[in-house]
Amino acid sequence: MITTLDKELENIRDKEYGGFSSREFSNLIKSSLQGKVTSEFKVPERGDGRTGRIDILYEVDGRRYGIEIDRISARRKSIVKLYSIDLDYRVVITRSPVKIIYI
Repeated sequence: MITTLDKELENIRDKEYGGFSSREFSNLIKSSLQGKVTSEFKVPERGDGRTGRIDILYEVDGRRYGIEIDRISARRKSIVKLYSIDLDYRVVITRSPVKIIYI
């Protein structure tokens, strides 16, 4: 299945952005998205009983994507945050190299 997110990020997939900061890479992702983008979306749980934030909440075509940005692989904390709210798609995007991982 190819989603809207896959199509919009096709130009950066498998490239290397390890030299980018989290903020720079997040801005690159957000500039590629065509729907409604919310940064630092507050969620009730991050895995340690405290509230957290999802890097990007992306809404397009009636679907909600929760997007966490990690460096090399999906972190446990990212996955917990993504499952703490109702989403259509839960995604971790790594930047070294760029992989779009559906959780």
